[in-house]
Amino acid sequence: MSVAGNWGESVITVEDMQVTITMGTRPNGRGVVICSDPYVMRVNFPDDRVYIGTLINQNQIQWAGVGTLRANNVWNR
Repeated sequence: MSVAGNWGESVITVEDMQVTITMGTRPNGRGVVICSDPYVMRVNFPDDRVYIGTLINQNQIQWAGVGTLRANNVWNR
């Protein structure tokens, strides 16, 4: 499975394990793939904080801020 593609108003690109998330007027999020099975990425959103994103199925990413114990956001395709 891959996270690359459109996620609502955001676009995720992955090249050589490097992740870029384009979110319109917000600064781009940048990070790395840290595991491919399950698919997990660590992304820094410079206007917020670092998040861990886990692809829970082909159409959902579960996000949790680093330092938190629970997921606080889910993105759907």
